[in-house]
Amino acid sequence: MQPFLINSSYSNVIDDFQQQEVLINKLKHRFKTYGYRQIKIPAFEYYDMYASINGIVNTDDMVKVMVPKGKVLVLRPDVTIPITQVMVNHPTTQNDRYFYIMDIFRYHDQANQVNERTQAGIEHFGKKSATTDAEVIALAIHTLQDMGFIDFKMEIGHAGLFKALISLAGLSKQELIHLQNFIQSKNIAELEPYLNSLEIDDPLKELIRNIPFLYGLL
Repeated sequence: MQPFLINSSYSNVIDDFQQQEVLINKLKHRFKTYGYRQIKIPAFEYYDMYASINGIVNTDDMVKVMVPKGKVLVLRPDVTIPITQVMVNHPTTQNDRYFYIMDIFRYHDQANQVNERTQAGIEHFGKKSATTDAEVIALAIHTLQDMGFIDFKMEIGHAGLFKALISLAGLSKQELIHLQNFIQSKNIAELEPYLNSLEIDDPLKELIRNIPFLYGLL
């Protein structure tokens, strides 16, 4: 009898899947110890839901599908937005802590391909408080430790600072998306010339230029 052989490339895929499952189980366990319940959303969502919110997902990166009645759907490019929509449309007092582990899909024009990756996170819909912030930070630290990280640093920022400054700039939707991408990735090399190309007062440019460096460390 000839031995059964697995192609090496498929073998790597199988090994990667097994490792991913181990990590996912660790994530689930840690999230549950903090009282978070798992939530799942559909793979397809309406395009309008994402397009109506500036700066979250670039519409050019969405994988779009046209359905028979003319509506445009997208393969899930993000998880936070639809989960928030669920909570707004179906409020509940039974639980305010949820976690998700789902695949998201983005189209990359330069590579001309669709990338699929697994996204995991938590959503806390309780009242804003220092206790809630401390809980989320502690959960993040415990999760990183569960993943085997020993020496790490956590950055803590506030989106309100960015939004307040950007509101003064009067940027278009596309300009805002580009600027936010540069700041989030701390891409200083491209942020500088892009800021110079915008019609913004110099003092405001200087403030925006410093945003990537304004964060706390734990």
